[in-house]
Amino acid sequence: MSIDFDYPIFLSPEQLDAVLEKGWFRMHESVFTTHFYMREGKLLSTVWLRSVLGSYKFSKNQRKRLRSIYRDCDIHFSPLRLCSEHEDLYQKYMSIAKGKRAESIANILGDASELVFQTWQLEVRSEGRLIAYSIFDAGRNSLQSILGIYDPDHSQESLGVMTMLLEVDYAIKKGFQLYYIGYFTPNCNAFDYKLRLGSLEFFNPDTGQWYPISFLKEGDLWSSIHGRKLEEAKDWLMDHGVTSRIFLNQHYDTVILNALGDLYLDEPLALDIRLKPDDRMGYLCHYSIYTEEYSLFLVDFEARRRLEVPLVEDTEHFPIYTSLIRKTHLVTRGGTPE
Repeated sequence: MSIDFDYPIFLSPEQLDAVLEKGWFRMHESVFTTHFYMREGKLLSTVWLRSVLGSYKFSKNQRKRLRSIYRDCDIHFSPLRLCSEHEDLYQKYMSIAKGKRAESIANILGDASELVFQTWQLEVRSEGRLIAYSIFDAGRNSLQSILGIYDPDHSQESLGVMTMLLEVDYAIKKGFQLYYIGYFTPNCNAFDYKLRLGSLEFFNPDTGQWYPISFLKEGDLWSSIHGRKLEEAKDWLMDHGVTSRIFLNQHYDTVILNALGDLYLDEPLALDIRLKPDDRMGYLCHYSIYTEEYSLFLVDFEARRRLEVPLVEDTEHFPIYTSLIRKTHLVTRGGTPE
């Protein structure tokens, strides 16, 4: 499944290690995994990352920066004790943060009464003032980094990266073996700062295993496979006199999470094969990573609109379809466009 959630009542340190090992991560008081990320009319892949601490070596520049921040700032690790000072810093950080984010730290963590995780915090203070803050969960052998924020007045000090380095240093000193930092998305630089860490591995959802980051190939990403397969089908149709267009299915995750895949389109990318663009009924083709098959359906393209948002076509790449598309009849399945 390309996106999935679980809602544990409690996770022991050993259970958290196991969850992280299979390419899942924390969201609020739940754990989840996903393999796609939509941005500006593009389908991207989420690549889950971790650092192996047993072989971790700070670069010369990182060691210098760590010595500097330990010398000039007060560094304090403690169990999570969220307060107004932390929330005030988050609101200040939001003035420069990019992308869609939660309104508060409390919203990131979820229901604080649900003691699912063993959560810690890092405070960085300069002359008594909080200038950087991070949150992470502890397992038996693993840490997962949840949040790192800093005072925009100190942007030149790269404190966002520094909180990661401080967490890694803490983890190594405490004997942890693995440091999980969520995902990055190739071809979208919003998460590239995570690549500054050393001893990086990525999770391959096809094998369920972790590999050195140097093994990562863009052509093997699920988003690349989806796009390539649908381009092949589009070209085959064009050779036979049929026009079509690839589109992003904005609400595929809603369909998956509500177990509506038997009724509505549950793939993030598909091929619109309507004879007329404004026809409500028409043909649709999608490709499944799991079965390695194309499926051709007769569908209702406007079965259920979400928030009455129209089709978005002013993107630099694929148009975005914002309605839930009902699958009314399966025509055929096969391993090739033919």
